Amino acid sequence: MFRLTFDITTRYSVINRSNKTWNYALRVERYCSTSVTKIDQDKCLKITNGQRSNNYYYLWLRDHCRCDKCYNSITAQRKLNIDEIPTDVKVETAGIDNGVLKVTWEGGHESRYPISWLESCLFENYRKLLRREYKLWDGSDVTHASIARVDHDELLKSDARLTDLMRSLVDYGVGFVKNAPVSLEGTETAIRRIGPVQTTFFGGMWEFSDELDHSDTAYTREGLEGHNDNTYFTESAGLQVLHCLHHTGEGGETILIDGFKAASILKERHSDVFDRLSATAVGAEYIEEGQHHVNVSPILKLNPITGEMEQIRFNLNDRAPLVLPQEQIPLHYNDLRVLTKILRDPGLEWKFKLTPGTIMIIDNFRLLHGRKPYTGSRKMCGCYMGRTDFLSKARVLKILQK
Repeated sequence: MFRLTFDITTRYSVINRSNKTWNYALRVERYCSTSVTKIDQDKCLKITNGQRSNNYYYLWLRDHCRCDKCYNSITAQRKLNIDEIPTDVKVETAGIDNGVLKVTWEGGHESRYPISWLESCLFENYRKLLRREYKLWDGSDVTHASIARVDHDELLKSDARLTDLMRSLVDYGVGFVKNAPVSLEGTETAIRRIGPVQTTFFGGMWEFSDELDHSDTAYTREGLEGHNDNTYFTESAGLQVLHCLHHTGEGGETILIDGFKAASILKERHSDVFDRLSATAVGAEYIEEGQHHVNVSPILKLNPITGEMEQIRFNLNDRAPLVLPQEQIPLHYNDLRVLTKILRDPGLEWKFKLTPGTIMIIDNFRLLHGRKPYTGSRKMCGCYMGRTDFLSKARVLKILQK
């Protein structure tokens, strides 16, 4: 058993320019001590930093060594294999110097860990980083929302405009590009600022009209109730892009619904239904000549760490035969009706007409989309984009941390 203690003094200034009754500059001195102690029968280090105290197992620390022998900092990949670490790995010495934990392991290997980095890896802190500050909306809220409508030419040359668009997608689940070329090629050039196109059996970039090119109601003039796409894929599209190239008739208004808003209403009013729909896996299916896609998953998918909504998979048309234990079937139909009633509330809907030159991008994990029936001739283009590429770009732009 050993204990090492270091006193650390931090000085900083707080500047207040708005409240003249306060001092213009306030200097605060904060004193804290940082200590390291072996605990848990010499299996764990306890680090006390001021009033915070956290434990780190030797095995975890050794696995997370970031020296050149154990970690490639250029590729951000590990080099040390877990089976190379003894299960009873021991610490010879440990100390803290200038905010860095220094460990010498039995056998002489040395590791360095910034205390701030160690704290960022704690479960509670990591869970905070994963939490999303979604801005939920309904049909009345959306008129006051800061949903991005970025100019096409500015998007192509400005990372600031790209960030505006991406932040809107993260916050609200939707964003628009205006003054875009009215073509499939122009649409693709714009959306590739976000990331690559996701290729499916529909193609990469696609065009569709009322000609029944696929066994899908979208390829008709009929109205479509709010739904999510690709519920039958094991990897549903993260984003969906739609651009109206021309329409000579009437109708066809787009309908958007914030599925996470609907889920929050469900949880508040019917928590038992929410719990069951987030735990019960049901199938979705797509069949046409040469294609047969099946996915089985809960309609409401929660993040396994935060417990927050991560995806809504709602598409009544693409439901596979319901296969559940017999005693669960009546209750599931009831639960599905309850959710459907909330999603069909006109107050949750945002209706508007897509026009040539305006590209709409929606978060397919969050928003349901539909349309009113239409007359005349209408041609749309668009594509899907992968969820992982979308989230990666959001992290690169510092919109998300994890």
